[in-house]
Amino acid sequence: MKLKRLRDIFLMFMACAFLGWIYEVPVGLLETHVGYVNRGFLFSPYLSIYGFG
Repeated sequence: MKLKRLRDIFLMFMACAFLGWIYEVPVGLLETHVGYVNRGFLFSPYLSIYGFG
């Protein structure tokens, strides 16, 4: 039971972090007018602040 809850929390964290990245990329394109800027953590498409939020 505990492992299932922990897995669900982790999957929700990853989903929200990925959706936050999807949100931030177009905002970065519109704000900077430079082009694609990867705002993810290191080389991954995840923003942990959205996962924790």
